[in-house]
Amino acid sequence: MKESKETKEGKTILILDDEHSITEITCKSIFPNLSVTYTGRVENLEVYLKNNDFEMVILATKDKNLSTEILTLYEKGKFDILPLEIIECDTSSVKSETLAELTLFNLINFRHDSLRTKVNFLASNRLSKILNTSPLDSLQTDEIKKQPLLFDLLIQAIDKKDQDSCLSFCKIINNLNIEKSKESIHHLLSIIVTFKIGLDFISLFFEAKKFFFDEDHFKQINLPLVILIDGIARILRKEIFQVSGLNFNLQLFFTAFDRNAEFKTLHFIQEIAHPSNNFVNTINIFTLSHIFQNENYLDKTLPSPSVKLSKVESAFASSSAKLIEISGSINQTSVKEKFDLSIGYVEYATYLLKGSKSKDLTPVIRRYIETNE
Repeated sequence: MKESKETKEGKTILILDDEHSITEITCKSIFPNLSVTYTGRVENLEVYLKNNDFEMVILATKDKNLSTEILTLYEKGKFDILPLEIIECDTSSVKSETLAELTLFNLINFRHDSLRTKVNFLASNRLSKILNTSPLDSLQTDEIKKQPLLFDLLIQAIDKKDQDSCLSFCKIINNLNIEKSKESIHHLLSIIVTFKIGLDFISLFFEAKKFFFDEDHFKQINLPLVILIDGIARILRKEIFQVSGLNFNLQLFFTAFDRNAEFKTLHFIQEIAHPSNNFVNTINIFTLSHIFQNENYLDKTLPSPSVKLSKVESAFASSSAKLIEISGSINQTSVKEKFDLSIGYVEYATYLLKGSKSKDLTPVIRRYIETNE
Protein backbone atom coordinates (compact mmCIF):
# COMPACT_ATOMS: atom_id res chain seq x y z
CA MET A 1 0.00 0.00 0.00
CA LYS A 2 1.33 3.43 -0.93
CA GLU A 3 1.77 6.09 1.72
CA SER A 4 -0.68 8.97 1.20
CA LYS A 5 0.62 12.50 1.74
CA GLU A 6 -1.33 15.69 2.26
CA THR A 7 -0.47 18.58 -0.05
CA LYS A 8 1.34 21.46 1.64
CA GLU A 9 1.57 25.02 0.38
CA GLY A 10 4.70 25.51 -1.67
CA LYS A 11 5.43 21.80 -1.96
CA THR A 12 3.71 21.16 -5.29
CA ILE A 13 5.64 20.99 -8.55
CA LEU A 14 4.35 21.15 -12.12
CA ILE A 15 6.38 19.20 -14.70
CA LEU A 16 5.88 20.48 -18.25
CA ASP A 17 7.33 19.85 -21.69
CA ASP A 18 6.83 23.47 -22.87
CA GLU A 19 7.71 26.75 -21.19
CA HIS A 20 5.19 29.61 -20.78
CA SER A 21 2.22 27.44 -21.73
CA ILE A 22 -1.41 28.14 -20.88
CA THR A 23 -1.22 25.06 -18.64
CA GLU A 24 1.43 26.75 -16.49
CA ILE A 25 -0.59 29.97 -16.22
CA THR A 26 -3.79 28.12 -15.27
CA CYS A 27 -2.09 25.91 -12.66
CA LYS A 28 -0.40 28.92 -11.03
CA SER A 29 -3.80 30.58 -10.65
CA ILE A 30 -5.11 27.60 -8.66
CA PHE A 31 -2.08 26.22 -6.80
CA PRO A 32 -0.34 28.90 -4.66
CA ASN A 33 3.48 29.02 -4.61
CA LEU A 34 3.66 26.40 -7.33
CA SER A 35 7.13 25.29 -8.42
CA VAL A 36 7.54 24.66 -12.15
CA THR A 37 10.18 22.72 -14.04
CA TYR A 38 10.50 21.63 -17.66
CA THR A 39 11.57 18.30 -19.06
CA GLY A 40 15.13 18.59 -20.33
CA ARG A 41 15.97 21.56 -18.09
CA VAL A 42 17.06 19.50 -15.08
CA GLU A 43 19.83 16.98 -15.77
CA ASN A 44 18.41 14.30 -13.46
CA LEU A 45 14.82 15.15 -12.67
CA GLU A 46 14.25 12.01 -10.61
CA VAL A 47 17.10 12.94 -8.21
CA TYR A 48 15.84 16.54 -8.12
CA LEU A 49 12.38 15.33 -7.02
CA LYS A 50 13.86 13.08 -4.34
CA ASN A 51 16.09 15.81 -2.90
CA ASN A 52 13.44 18.55 -2.78
CA ASP A 53 10.82 16.62 -0.82
CA PHE A 54 7.79 17.64 -2.90
CA GLU A 55 4.42 16.53 -1.61
CA MET A 56 2.62 16.66 -4.96
CA VAL A 57 3.70 16.35 -8.60
CA ILE A 58 1.39 17.70 -11.31
CA LEU A 59 2.36 15.66 -14.34
CA ALA A 60 1.86 17.31 -17.74
CA THR A 61 4.48 15.61 -19.90
CA LYS A 62 4.33 13.22 -22.84
CA ASP A 63 7.73 11.75 -21.89
CA LYS A 64 6.94 8.07 -21.35
CA ASN A 65 10.23 7.18 -19.61
CA LEU A 66 10.06 10.16 -17.26
CA SER A 67 6.43 9.41 -16.38
CA THR A 68 7.40 5.82 -15.58
CA GLU A 69 10.22 6.97 -13.27
CA ILE A 70 7.92 9.39 -11.47
CA LEU A 71 5.26 6.71 -11.03
CA THR A 72 7.80 4.33 -9.47
CA LEU A 73 8.77 7.09 -6.99
CA TYR A 74 5.07 7.57 -6.28
CA GLU A 75 4.76 3.85 -5.51
CA LYS A 76 7.53 4.27 -2.91
CA GLY A 77 5.49 7.00 -1.18
CA LYS A 78 7.78 9.89 -2.16
CA PHE A 79 4.84 12.10 -3.26
CA ASP A 80 1.35 11.98 -4.70
CA ILE A 81 0.58 12.69 -8.38
CA LEU A 82 -1.98 14.69 -10.36
CA PRO A 83 -1.95 13.62 -14.03
CA LEU A 84 -2.92 16.72 -16.00
CA GLU A 85 -2.46 15.16 -19.45
CA ILE A 86 -3.14 11.67 -20.81
CA ILE A 87 -0.07 10.03 -19.30
CA GLU A 88 1.71 7.08 -20.91
CA CYS A 89 4.06 4.82 -18.97
CA ASP A 90 5.89 1.52 -19.33
CA THR A 91 3.08 -0.72 -18.08
CA SER A 92 5.51 -3.53 -17.23
CA SER A 93 7.37 -1.28 -14.76
CA VAL A 94 4.45 -0.17 -12.57
CA LYS A 95 2.12 -2.08 -10.31
CA SER A 96 -1.33 -3.13 -11.46
CA GLU A 97 -2.98 -0.89 -8.84
CA THR A 98 -0.99 2.13 -10.03
CA LEU A 99 -1.92 1.44 -13.65
CA ALA A 100 -5.60 1.18 -12.64
CA GLU A 101 -5.38 4.55 -10.84
CA LEU A 102 -3.65 6.17 -13.80
CA THR A 103 -6.13 4.63 -16.25
CA LEU A 104 -9.12 6.05 -14.40
CA PHE A 105 -7.47 9.48 -14.19
CA ASN A 106 -6.71 9.35 -17.92
CA LEU A 107 -10.33 8.48 -18.69
CA ILE A 108 -11.53 11.42 -16.60
CA ASN A 109 -9.13 13.71 -18.49
CA PHE A 110 -10.91 12.72 -21.72
CA ARG A 111 -14.16 14.07 -20.33
CA HIS A 112 -13.07 17.59 -19.37
CA ASP A 113 -14.24 20.28 -21.80
CA SER A 114 -11.60 22.84 -20.89
CA LEU A 115 -8.23 23.16 -19.20
CA ARG A 116 -9.75 25.11 -16.30
CA THR A 117 -12.34 22.41 -15.51
CA LYS A 118 -9.53 19.85 -15.65
CA VAL A 119 -7.32 21.85 -13.27
CA ASN A 120 -10.25 22.52 -10.93
CA PHE A 121 -10.85 18.77 -10.80
CA LEU A 122 -7.19 18.25 -9.93
CA ALA A 123 -7.38 20.74 -7.08
CA SER A 124 -9.61 18.38 -5.11
CA ASN A 125 -8.31 15.00 -6.30
CA ARG A 126 -5.13 12.97 -6.46
CA LEU A 127 -3.92 9.68 -7.90
CA SER A 128 -3.82 7.80 -4.59
CA LYS A 129 -7.49 8.54 -3.85
CA ILE A 130 -9.05 8.29 -7.33
CA LEU A 131 -10.25 4.67 -7.06
CA ASN A 132 -12.14 5.59 -3.87
CA THR A 133 -13.62 8.81 -5.29
CA SER A 134 -14.29 7.40 -8.77
CA PRO A 135 -17.20 8.93 -10.71
CA LEU A 136 -17.93 5.42 -11.98
CA ASP A 137 -20.07 2.87 -10.18
CA SER A 138 -18.35 0.10 -8.23
CA LEU A 139 -18.74 -2.51 -10.98
CA GLN A 140 -17.15 -0.24 -13.60
CA THR A 141 -14.31 0.67 -11.25
CA ASP A 142 -13.76 -3.00 -10.42
CA GLU A 143 -13.54 -3.78 -14.15
CA ILE A 144 -10.74 -1.22 -14.55
CA LYS A 145 -8.96 -2.67 -11.52
CA LYS A 146 -9.24 -6.18 -12.99
CA GLN A 147 -8.02 -5.24 -16.48
CA PRO A 148 -6.02 -1.98 -16.29
CA LEU A 149 -3.82 -2.91 -19.27
CA LEU A 150 -6.88 -3.36 -21.50
CA PHE A 151 -8.16 0.11 -20.66
CA ASP A 152 -4.71 1.66 -20.94
CA LEU A 153 -4.41 0.32 -24.50
CA LEU A 154 -7.82 1.82 -25.33
CA ILE A 155 -6.79 5.22 -23.92
CA GLN A 156 -3.42 5.30 -25.68
CA ALA A 157 -5.01 4.24 -28.97
CA ILE A 158 -7.52 7.09 -28.86
CA ASP A 159 -5.16 9.72 -27.47
CA LYS A 160 -2.40 9.08 -30.03
CA LYS A 161 -4.65 7.73 -32.81
CA ASP A 162 -2.37 4.71 -32.67
CA GLN A 163 -3.46 1.69 -34.70
CA ASP A 164 -1.00 -0.67 -32.95
CA SER A 165 -2.53 0.08 -29.54
CA CYS A 166 -6.00 -0.26 -31.05
CA LEU A 167 -5.15 -3.68 -32.50
CA SER A 168 -3.56 -4.82 -29.21
CA PHE A 169 -6.76 -3.81 -27.41
CA CYS A 170 -8.87 -5.71 -29.99
CA LYS A 171 -6.73 -8.83 -29.67
CA ILE A 172 -7.34 -8.94 -25.91
CA ILE A 173 -11.09 -8.54 -26.43
CA ASN A 174 -11.09 -11.12 -29.22
CA ASN A 175 -9.39 -13.71 -27.00
CA LEU A 176 -11.61 -13.27 -23.96
CA ASN A 177 -13.41 -16.36 -22.69
CA ILE A 178 -16.73 -16.40 -24.54
CA GLU A 179 -18.75 -17.40 -21.47
CA LYS A 180 -17.26 -14.65 -19.28
CA SER A 181 -16.79 -11.97 -21.91
CA LYS A 182 -20.36 -10.64 -22.09
CA GLU A 183 -20.31 -9.16 -18.59
CA SER A 184 -16.85 -7.63 -19.11
CA ILE A 185 -17.88 -6.12 -22.43
CA HIS A 186 -21.08 -4.78 -20.85
CA HIS A 187 -18.99 -2.87 -18.27
CA LEU A 188 -16.54 -1.76 -20.96
CA LEU A 189 -19.38 -0.37 -23.08
CA SER A 190 -20.87 1.49 -20.10
CA ILE A 191 -17.45 3.11 -19.49
CA ILE A 192 -17.20 4.05 -23.19
CA VAL A 193 -20.62 5.72 -22.86
CA THR A 194 -19.63 7.57 -19.68
CA PHE A 195 -16.50 9.06 -21.22
CA LYS A 196 -17.95 9.52 -24.73
CA ILE A 197 -15.10 7.81 -26.59
CA GLY A 198 -17.10 5.37 -28.74
CA LEU A 199 -16.88 7.33 -32.00
CA ASP A 200 -13.15 7.93 -31.55
CA PHE A 201 -12.53 4.24 -31.01
CA ILE A 202 -14.68 2.84 -33.80
CA SER A 203 -13.26 5.31 -36.33
CA LEU A 204 -9.74 4.19 -35.40
CA PHE A 205 -10.85 0.55 -35.41
CA PHE A 206 -11.98 0.75 -39.02
CA GLU A 207 -8.87 2.62 -40.11
CA ALA A 208 -7.05 -0.57 -39.13
CA LYS A 209 -9.63 -2.88 -40.72
CA LYS A 210 -7.23 -4.31 -43.28
CA PHE A 211 -5.54 -6.22 -40.44
CA PHE A 212 -8.67 -8.31 -39.86
CA PHE A 213 -8.83 -9.31 -43.53
CA ASP A 214 -5.34 -10.77 -43.54
CA GLU A 215 -5.35 -14.49 -44.41
CA ASP A 216 -3.87 -15.38 -41.00
CA HIS A 217 -6.34 -13.34 -38.94
CA PHE A 218 -9.64 -13.64 -40.81
CA LYS A 219 -10.73 -16.99 -39.36
CA GLN A 220 -9.55 -16.06 -35.87
CA ILE A 221 -12.07 -13.28 -35.27
CA ASN A 222 -14.18 -14.48 -32.35
CA LEU A 223 -17.56 -13.61 -30.89
CA PRO A 224 -16.34 -11.22 -28.13
CA LEU A 225 -14.94 -8.72 -30.66
CA VAL A 226 -18.16 -8.85 -32.70
CA ILE A 227 -20.17 -8.26 -29.51
CA LEU A 228 -18.05 -5.17 -28.75
CA ILE A 229 -18.50 -3.65 -32.22
CA ASP A 230 -22.22 -4.41 -32.11
CA GLY A 231 -22.49 -2.67 -28.73
CA ILE A 232 -20.62 0.44 -29.85
CA ALA A 233 -22.69 0.68 -33.04
CA ARG A 234 -25.89 0.58 -31.00
CA ILE A 235 -24.58 3.19 -28.60
CA LEU A 236 -23.61 5.58 -31.40
CA ARG A 237 -26.82 5.21 -33.43
CA LYS A 238 -27.03 8.20 -35.81
CA GLU A 239 -23.52 9.38 -34.87
CA ILE A 240 -22.20 6.63 -37.15
CA PHE A 241 -23.20 8.70 -40.16
CA GLN A 242 -21.06 11.63 -39.04
CA VAL A 243 -17.92 9.80 -40.16
CA SER A 244 -17.44 9.17 -43.86
CA GLY A 245 -17.60 5.49 -44.75
CA LEU A 246 -18.33 4.28 -41.22
CA ASN A 247 -21.71 2.81 -42.14
CA PHE A 248 -20.19 0.84 -45.03
CA ASN A 249 -17.36 -0.37 -42.79
CA LEU A 250 -19.94 -1.76 -40.35
CA GLN A 251 -21.67 -3.54 -43.22
CA LEU A 252 -18.34 -4.96 -44.35
CA PHE A 253 -17.43 -6.10 -40.82
CA PHE A 254 -20.72 -7.85 -40.06
CA THR A 255 -21.20 -9.56 -43.42
CA ALA A 256 -17.63 -10.87 -43.09
CA PHE A 257 -17.55 -11.85 -39.40
CA ASP A 258 -21.13 -12.31 -38.19
CA ARG A 259 -21.12 -15.68 -39.94
CA ASN A 260 -24.25 -17.00 -38.23
CA ALA A 261 -26.18 -13.73 -38.61
CA GLU A 262 -26.64 -13.54 -34.82
CA PHE A 263 -26.67 -9.73 -34.77
CA LYS A 264 -29.27 -7.35 -36.19
CA THR A 265 -26.91 -4.40 -36.01
CA LEU A 266 -27.07 -3.40 -39.66
CA HIS A 267 -30.86 -3.44 -39.82
CA PHE A 268 -30.98 -1.42 -36.60
CA ILE A 269 -28.59 1.23 -37.97
CA GLN A 270 -30.41 1.40 -41.32
CA GLU A 271 -33.79 1.91 -39.70
CA ILE A 272 -32.44 4.81 -37.65
CA ALA A 273 -30.70 6.49 -40.58
CA HIS A 274 -33.05 5.82 -43.48
CA PRO A 275 -36.49 4.81 -42.19
CA SER A 276 -38.13 5.26 -45.61
CA ASN A 277 -35.41 4.31 -48.10
CA ASN A 278 -32.78 1.66 -47.41
CA PHE A 279 -32.08 0.75 -51.02
CA VAL A 280 -28.37 1.63 -51.17
CA ASN A 281 -27.78 -0.05 -47.81
CA THR A 282 -29.63 -3.11 -49.08
CA ILE A 283 -27.45 -3.18 -52.20
CA ASN A 284 -24.34 -2.91 -50.02
CA ILE A 285 -25.28 -5.88 -47.84
CA PHE A 286 -26.43 -7.87 -50.87
CA THR A 287 -23.09 -7.30 -52.62
CA LEU A 288 -20.86 -7.93 -49.61
CA SER A 289 -22.80 -11.09 -48.73
CA HIS A 290 -22.10 -12.42 -52.23
CA ILE A 291 -18.42 -11.52 -52.04
CA PHE A 292 -17.96 -13.16 -48.61
CA GLN A 293 -20.38 -15.98 -49.44
CA ASN A 294 -22.27 -15.36 -46.22
CA GLU A 295 -25.54 -17.14 -46.96
CA ASN A 296 -27.01 -16.11 -43.62
CA TYR A 297 -26.93 -12.46 -44.69
CA LEU A 298 -27.67 -13.09 -48.34
CA ASP A 299 -31.12 -12.38 -49.70
CA LYS A 300 -31.63 -14.51 -52.80
CA THR A 301 -33.11 -11.62 -54.74
CA LEU A 302 -32.44 -7.92 -54.51
CA PRO A 303 -35.69 -6.07 -53.70
CA SER A 304 -36.83 -3.62 -56.35
CA PRO A 305 -37.10 -0.01 -55.26
CA SER A 306 -40.58 1.45 -55.06
CA VAL A 307 -39.59 4.39 -57.25
CA LYS A 308 -37.19 4.97 -60.14
CA LEU A 309 -33.55 4.64 -59.11
CA SER A 310 -31.71 7.83 -58.31
CA LYS A 311 -28.30 8.49 -59.88
CA VAL A 312 -26.56 7.30 -56.70
CA GLU A 313 -28.70 4.17 -56.40
CA SER A 314 -28.16 3.38 -60.08
CA ALA A 315 -24.38 3.67 -59.71
CA PHE A 316 -24.29 1.33 -56.70
CA ALA A 317 -26.64 -1.15 -58.40
CA SER A 318 -24.43 -1.24 -61.52
CA SER A 319 -21.29 -1.59 -59.42
CA SER A 320 -22.93 -4.41 -57.47
CA ALA A 321 -23.77 -6.33 -60.62
CA LYS A 322 -20.23 -5.93 -61.95
CA LEU A 323 -18.47 -6.93 -58.71
CA ILE A 324 -20.75 -9.92 -58.09
CA GLU A 325 -20.01 -11.07 -61.65
CA ILE A 326 -16.27 -10.69 -61.05
CA SER A 327 -16.47 -12.44 -57.68
CA GLY A 328 -18.34 -15.36 -59.24
CA SER A 329 -15.75 -15.71 -62.00
CA ILE A 330 -12.91 -16.35 -59.51
CA ASN A 331 -12.71 -20.02 -58.53
CA GLN A 332 -10.68 -19.69 -55.34
CA THR A 333 -11.09 -16.21 -53.90
CA SER A 334 -8.58 -15.41 -51.17
CA VAL A 335 -9.54 -13.31 -48.15
CA LYS A 336 -7.38 -10.48 -49.52
CA GLU A 337 -9.19 -10.63 -52.88
CA LYS A 338 -12.57 -10.56 -51.13
CA PHE A 339 -11.48 -7.48 -49.19
CA ASP A 340 -10.15 -5.83 -52.38
CA LEU A 341 -13.43 -6.61 -54.17
CA SER A 342 -15.41 -5.08 -51.30
CA ILE A 343 -13.41 -1.84 -51.41
CA GLY A 344 -13.51 -1.97 -55.21
CA TYR A 345 -17.31 -2.09 -55.13
CA VAL A 346 -17.44 1.38 -53.57
CA GLU A 347 -14.62 2.67 -55.77
CA TYR A 348 -16.40 1.55 -58.94
CA ALA A 349 -19.72 3.08 -57.84
CA THR A 350 -17.88 6.37 -57.23
CA TYR A 351 -16.19 6.01 -60.61
CA LEU A 352 -19.59 5.61 -62.32
CA LEU A 353 -21.04 8.57 -60.44
CA LYS A 354 -18.21 10.90 -61.40
CA GLY A 355 -18.03 9.73 -65.00
CA SER A 356 -14.29 9.36 -64.60
CA LYS A 357 -11.88 7.49 -66.83
CA SER A 358 -10.40 4.14 -65.83
CA LYS A 359 -7.06 5.77 -65.08
CA ASP A 360 -8.74 7.44 -62.09
CA LEU A 361 -9.46 4.08 -60.48
CA THR A 362 -7.12 2.70 -57.87
CA PRO A 363 -4.92 -0.15 -59.17
CA VAL A 364 -6.90 -2.83 -57.32
CA ILE A 365 -10.27 -2.17 -58.94
CA ARG A 366 -8.75 -1.16 -62.29
CA ARG A 367 -7.21 -4.61 -62.57
CA TYR A 368 -10.55 -6.32 -61.98
CA ILE A 369 -12.56 -4.02 -64.26
CA GLU A 370 -10.16 -4.01 -67.18
CA THR A 371 -9.76 -7.80 -67.17
CA ASN A 372 -13.51 -8.43 -67.00
CA GLU A 373 -14.91 -5.90 -69.49
